[in-house]
Amino acid sequence: MASPLMPPPGAQRLLSLEEAKRDWDQAEGWLRSFVPVEFWSLCEEMWIDQNLKYRDILKQYNAYKGFSERKCLKKHVSYWGAMEIPDWAMPWSAPGFPGYADATNEVYGAVFRALWPKSHICGYSSPTIGDHIEALLGWYIYWTTEHAAEFDDLVHQVVKHLNQALLSAWLLRTFDPRFR
Repeated sequence: MASPLMPPPGAQRLLSLEEAKRDWDQAEGWLRSFVPVEFWSLCEEMWIDQNLKYRDILKQYNAYKGFSERKCLKKHVSYWGAMEIPDWAMPWSAPGFPGYADATNEVYGAVFRALWPKSHICGYSSPTIGDHIEALLGWYIYWTTEHAAEFDDLVHQVVKHLNQALLSAWLLRTFDPRFR
């Protein structure tokens, strides 16, 4: 996959910087209005509860796979998580996972800190914040693609606007040095 700071070969930027900025502003406004800081605290508590509930199974799975015994459920679910991208951005698509790209932990951390600056999660490293974002997206991708789960429209809107914020921030950081 191409570096997030360099356009991949053959990429066609069909979105102007102004459009990417407009998309960022729209996603930022929606997410700030409908996703309170407390949402992320609840997500973190849920991951901790699930990790404790399934700890023995996780230990067995981690041993079977040769992973550290301490690898938590959030980390495993985060492997499913990636930013959804539009058709025109397919050159950035993750190998074997068309339609999705990894915007990198640096972008995930910057977006999270910009949107929820009062969250205690902002004190974590960008890779840890990236795991939080990827775990949420991974949870959604897993349940909607593997189990055809149906969710309230608000869940779909949160994921849609989070993807929009990540993509627009990634594009702005890629093509406009002022955003790096």
